[in-house]
Amino acid sequence: MLAHVNGSREGRSEPPGLLQLIEASVIGLGSRRIRLGRKRRMALPDDLAAVLVVITGRLVATTNSIHGHETFVADVGPGELVGEAFALEGPQVPLAVRVEEAGETYWFETARFVALLESNAAFAAAAVREVCRRQSRMLQRLGEIATLPMPRRLVAELARLAQASPSGTVIPRLPTHEDLARRVATQREAVTKELSRLRRSGAVRSEGDGLRLVGAGWRV
Repeated sequence: MLAHVNGSREGRSEPPGLLQLIEASVIGLGSRRIRLGRKRRMALPDDLAAVLVVITGRLVATTNSIHGHETFVADVGPGELVGEAFALEGPQVPLAVRVEEAGETYWFETARFVALLESNAAFAAAAVREVCRRQSRMLQRLGEIATLPMPRRLVAELARLAQASPSGTVIPRLPTHEDLARRVATQREAVTKELSRLRRSGAVRSEGDGLRLVGAGWRV
């Protein structure tokens, strides 16, 4: 049950990230600090003409396919951003952003965000790094959809969700089966059936609202 293995960055010093740069500034680089409650939904850019940098919690970005189906785009966790494309390019395919885990974000008005990119080299480099990391995750998912059968896509997605938690083996709040189906490009019924099989085999175990990955086969 091998999931994706990330490349190591050992021996390389990490340059400052977006959160470090914002928090090192006395005025937060001109941002506002806002708390977002769980399940709040925002449409970008219609409801919100801003760029969000997550401090705590987690956002989920989705869009609609040409057939009107909601399609998963990306998770947005601490230190990551969403909405930057609208600041740079204007109206595009809209995004729906849902607060999956309550937390706080820094809000930048789009004009302020663009001004920082143009005037602050460290901020611009940190923003580009985060966009590249998100792009890498999206390409990984596209590769999985194109080459892996659904059960292995689900295994890879569960491993990613667990890796984002402090333990690396527990998903504190498992997404709904419908949400998981969007992430791995399948039907809800197929996710329900495969999760039941994983539970019966002992590979996963329910823990409250979450899920524990059991055994050494889960490597991320």
